[in-house]
Amino acid sequence: MDHFTSSDPPHADVRKAPAQDLLALANFEHEAPLSIADTAHGDSWLSYGARSLIASVRTAEALERLHAEPHPAEPLDLTGLEPADAALAARLVELIVGADLRLDDEMTTIVHRLVVRLAGHPDRPLQRKAKDIRIAAAIAWLALSGSGMIGRRQSRGVRKASFVWDAFGTSSASDLGQTLSYALRHPEGRRAADSRPHDPESVRLPTVPLPPLDDPTLLHSRHRASLLEQRHDLKRRIREERRSCMERHPVQILPSGNARFATSPTTVRWAIRSPDENGRSTVMIATGDLDSMKLTSISVTDAHRLIAALECALNEPLASVS
Repeated sequence: MDHFTSSDPPHADVRKAPAQDLLALANFEHEAPLSIADTAHGDSWLSYGARSLIASVRTAEALERLHAEPHPAEPLDLTGLEPADAALAARLVELIVGADLRLDDEMTTIVHRLVVRLAGHPDRPLQRKAKDIRIAAAIAWLALSGSGMIGRRQSRGVRKASFVWDAFGTSSASDLGQTLSYALRHPEGRRAADSRPHDPESVRLPTVPLPPLDDPTLLHSRHRASLLEQRHDLKRRIREERRSCMERHPVQILPSGNARFATSPTTVRWAIRSPDENGRSTVMIATGDLDSMKLTSISVTDAHRLIAALECALNEPLASVS
């Protein structure tokens, strides 16, 4: 739809169009608010936040299913790994658990899951020239930062990245951590991910910064609880924005069923037929005072419809409005 092409009119008969719009507005008041997924696909001031929140757990469906129950303590399960991969995984977990990171049982479970997934990944991201201690540091950083426990400023429950590097006695391994994060986002492997057709739904939304981890099974319960608070707050804001939008609408449906119209009196100055930038014929209408003139362009089809609507309005009895 371009600038000079109107949307479909509410009704083909101009005499029935007002009632059709009033009915639609009345029904709109009783419809459920937009979902977070719908908001993410929109262009309101809430859309970016909706996209970011969805990205934190990968999909809108996962966001709706999210819970804050702590992950139970799980032993390291190396079943299904090749012997060499299993040995490396056990060594890395030993290094992470042995470091002075003060991990609770839930975060230890997350570390176990991370290491096993990476060890069994088809791209073998753990098979690197880097020393085991550096790979272990990268995994620990990924586990902690994925749950919001690593930040630029140290506060309650949040530590600086240097806390991890100091615990392992190594320099920053965040670049390696980001590489491991990419591998986790593509469990089928890089080659399969590159050859997979693009999903139109996945490219429709403007990009947002991706978190280090977006799998709820790899997120600590405290972080998931924070995401649930954000989800609740976003839904509240969506409801409030909907209510505000309805209150700003120039046509208000009253409890009595009548309609109230907030009009802006103006004066029609002139109308001329002129081509648009693509050479198509349009009708330009000038309204208002000379110093605050407003120009409106409509298609020729809409111009004929406007003439019919005006003739109908002039010939009909006065409508009572509140």
